[in-house]
Formats: sequence, structure tokens, C-alpha cells
Amino acid sequence: MLTALTAATTTAVTLAMASCNAKPPNAFPAPQPGSLVPCTTTAPRGPERTLDALPPTAAATTGTAIMTIDTNLGTIEIDIDRSKVPCTTAFLTHLGKMGFYEADGCHRLTTEGIFVLQCGDPNEDGTGGPGFGYETEGLLPQIPRTAGPTCMPLASGAIVYRGALPSGLPNDFPTDFPTDWLDGTCFPLMGATDYADQHYDPGTVGMANTGQSGTTGSQFFFAYRDFVLPSRYTILGHVRTGLDIILKVAADGTLDGSIDGKPRTRLVISKVTIR
Repeated sequence: MLTALTAATTTAVTLAMASCNAKPPNAFPAPQPGSLVPCTTTAPRGPERTLDALPPTAAATTGTAIMTIDTNLGTIEIDIDRSKVPCTTAFLTHLGKMGFYEADGCHRLTTEGIFVLQCGDPNEDGTGGPGFGYETEGLLPQIPRTAGPTCMPLASGAIVYRGALPSGLPNDFPTDFPTDWLDGTCFPLMGATDYADQHYDPGTVGMANTGQSGTTGSQFFFAYRDFVLPSRYTILGHVRTGLDIILKVAADGTLDGSIDGKPRTRLVISKVTIR
């Protein structure tokens, strides 16, 4: 389920100044002192849509904003709370000013398990990104782990589970430990907390990522039915106008009739602005 909302920020390259003193064209305005938070980006991992200016390095943490998405089917507006997603707001504002989203078609519709229309990929295949990635913001507080792998009795080396054995374990699940830890105690595995459940209702807008740190980018998704996912994706905001457009595209299904594919009805972005 988590891998279903995959963004292509892992396929991007980091923008770099040609000179420390150079000022790129259309650079994001320098932030003013006050309620600011630093914003950092991650390294490149593949092809990208080249931009003419560096992304912002700081963002305001107060106030609200409206993201306006002009499309071939009408205008969609999203309410954003900057205090919850300051850097995400700043990065998307930057992408909008750079014309990043122009002529981008929403590339993915899911109709089972999770119910989303995913957009913001210039390649329209799930692999495109802006040339940088960044961290998630505004996640729900993690909760104490109540099931799954908890600890390893070091004397025996056997893994003990509380509750049912999980259906799948992560690739980095530990299998051995240094012998000097063999003191008969229980070594904790995978931490004491887990992701809380995030409820999505129609109109919730989230930012896609690969499930790894620093891989949020340009791709976002609209929820059009209720569902729940672990709180691992930035919630950008909520649709204030234009939800009927999303519902119409969702009702028309996928192009090939599958539960996860390109939407039959094309929704093409012409412009994105945040004010």
C-alpha cells in the first residue's frame, strides 16, 4: 500500500549555483527575518526537468495560502496552512513560478484500496521530478508499537513477536548483532513507535514520495473517497473548489479498466500559483 504512492523525486538532480556569488534568474526572494524555518533539499538520483533557479532555502511558518491549479477541465483551489507545511508550500510556490507544471497531465488513478488521482509528474509515468527532493512535513505523532517485531533475546538470538507475525518485513530488518551484546537482555527492534493512521477524505491533497527520507518532490495526489494510510505522506491541504473535477475524472475510471493506471479522462495542468 505504501509503495503505491510513489513519487519520482528519486529521479531528480540537485540544482547548483555556477558561482557562490552568482544570482540565478528568477531566484526565489530572500526570506525576511521572523517566523522562518530552514528548508533543505536532497541529492540527485536521475533525470529531471531542468529549472532556471534554485529552490528556496527558508520558508514562512505563519499564515495560510491558496494553491490554484488551472486545468483543461477547470480550476482547482487548495487551502494550505503554512504552519504545517512551510517548506512544501515554498517549494511548490517555486515550481509554479518556474512554470514546472505547465502541460502536465495527471498520470495515475487508483480505484481499489486507496482512491487517488496523482498529478505533478512531467513525464506522466511516475518517474519525473523537479531536480530535488525534500522531507515530509506535518506528519501525525507516532504511536507506541503494539504488534509486530519488538525485540531480540540476545542470549538465544531468537526473534520474539508480540501479536501476529507481520505479513512483510523491511529490507533492512536486522538478523544478527555483535557478540558483546549477548547479556541475556532483549534488544529492541524497529523502535518502540509506529506510524499513526492518517485518514483521507474526498478533497484531501497529499504529497507523493517513495517511502524513503527526502523523496517528496513535485508529485501530489487528490483523495476522492475515504481511505486510511500510515502517516508517511505530507498532507498539503484540502480542496476548496473544483472537487467536482476530481470526482468526474475518478468516475470515468482508468484508460485500460485496471484498478491502477492512467485516467481515461485527461486532466492537464496549464498553470499552478500559490498566493
